[in-house]
Amino acid sequence: MKNSRIAVSVAALIVAALIAYYFVSQKPAPVDSVSTSGLIEGTHYRVLSKPLEVKGEGVSVKEFFWYGCPHCQSFEPRIKAWLAEAPSDIAFDPVPVAWNDATRLHGAMYYAGLNADRSEELHDALFELIIALRQERNLDRHVEKVGELFAQHGIAAASLEQMLNEPGIQSQVNQAEKDMRTAEISSTPSVLIDGRYLILNNDAVAQVGMFEVMNKLIELARK
Repeated sequence: MKNSRIAVSVAALIVAALIAYYFVSQKPAPVDSVSTSGLIEGTHYRVLSKPLEVKGEGVSVKEFFWYGCPHCQSFEPRIKAWLAEAPSDIAFDPVPVAWNDATRLHGAMYYAGLNADRSEELHDALFELIIALRQERNLDRHVEKVGELFAQHGIAAASLEQMLNEPGIQSQVNQAEKDMRTAEISSTPSVLIDGRYLILNNDAVAQVGMFEVMNKLIELARK
């Protein structure tokens, strides 16, 4: 009788172990860190069907912007503050949008401005000026007024006009436009992480916080 009870107990333990194994094995595989962090693909970000090529080391962070966008202007000091505290493996790259002739011109002004004295100060001033010129349809007037600003940063107005049409500058604008169209950028500012994860401009992201979303996607990119 004693042996019979032992056999029953052993059998019960084996059955319990098998049941436990079954339910453990049926648990879904762990989801990625973005999902477990509360972000949802299609709600907070989307994955590009054709990712942009990422060159160099580190995690690529591209900000698509337009000098005529007040939202981009207000985002500028926030992104600068974030970059001041960002890890050393972040490769930040501002990308001017190129939807039309005006934005292409402003994009060329961004790349020309990288060669100016106090280029960061000039970058901030270009937001102020081009936002004020948004209703001006005559692009020659844009070049004229921006030329006056560039003159304060070591580049004569005549030199600026020449630079805007240089093959090197135009090549950079063309690449920016290609990246913008591949990422299907329709609003600014837009942030792309690792050439793949485009953060959506909506209330869901605003509730989480743009920089919190950025940080979580950067964590995913590192993996």
